[in-house]
Amino acid sequence: MLRRTAKTLMYGVGFVVTAPLWLPEKIARRLYGEDVWLSAQSQALSLLPGKTGVLLRNAYYRMILASCPLHVCIQFGCVPAYSDIHIGKEVYIGLHCKLGLVDIGDGAIISDDVHILSGARQHSAAGVTQDFHMQPVHRDRISIGRNCWVGAHAVVMANVGDNCIIGAGAVVTQAIPANSIAVGIPARVIRTLETPVQVDAEAQQIAHPRLVERA
Repeated sequence: MLRRTAKTLMYGVGFVVTAPLWLPEKIARRLYGEDVWLSAQSQALSLLPGKTGVLLRNAYYRMILASCPLHVCIQFGCVPAYSDIHIGKEVYIGLHCKLGLVDIGDGAIISDDVHILSGARQHSAAGVTQDFHMQPVHRDRISIGRNCWVGAHAVVMANVGDNCIIGAGAVVTQAIPANSIAVGIPARVIRTLETPVQVDAEAQQIAHPRLVERA
């Protein structure tokens, strides 16, 4: 009970400390109908180290994202690109992750240096008569299901179903069905997991090889 009260107080402090960031952003967004200072604020908050940084990021994103409950862990260097992002309960997002337009299900683990793009075809390439950065931009919402584990340095451009493990360094270009282990470039399913999910030594090696080597 005492621990829960202390956490509630700490989050209250976090809301107050970050209010000079999220409050003007919410007001400006109502006026202009789009994100205004989110990019700069996210980059600044991403540089706060330790547990203090995790707490302040959680408080800020609780107020600024479409959905971000308390008690998620958003680590150092993580930068969401848009406010219309949904993060589920008990989600862990590792160091230096970049988040595009994404919904992340409850209990998901996003390991270090993962890039989640807003689809596989964000930039048009209709021709060379116009510079690529001047051509139309198309964004798709990506879904990562509940209880997923996305390995370090993976790039996700397509949906991932519930209870999946995506191997370290994989590039997901096509949808991955639920209860799958997928590895490689492009990612392909190599195994179907039984229910309930059991993360055995082989699966752990696939998702986070350095972690296994250190054990």
